[in-house]
Amino acid sequence: MSPKIKRMIALTITYLLVFIFSMAGITKLIGIEMQMKNIRSWGFPDWYHYPIGLVDVVLGILIALPKTRKRSFLLVYPWTIVAVYTHIQAVPAQTNMIGTPIAFAVLATVAFLLTEKK
Repeated sequence: MSPKIKRMIALTITYLLVFIFSMAGITKLIGIEMQMKNIRSWGFPDWYHYPIGLVDVVLGILIALPKTRKRSFLLVYPWTIVAVYTHIQAVPAQTNMIGTPIAFAVLATVAFLLTEKK
């Protein structure tokens, strides 16, 4: 695979992850009802949407910045573990939702491997 193709794939995945994490965080921060329902089903108090949303937004920003990008992909792994655990222990369990954070970890892995260190 040519370096140009690798770079295009890495950037596409990078900005997809930036968009996903940013939007997930913003919808939590502003308290969209779907997100609030999820927060409650996870057993967290209503105010917990602020720290969770902030983590999502900060992760999106860190991935967007070229100087922190490569290392920030690695932060997706603990986020994935927490997200999968949270969905499993939710009431009722949201096992149908664990594929999403796992897919993000796979995307982060691909982007990590294709991104050159700056």
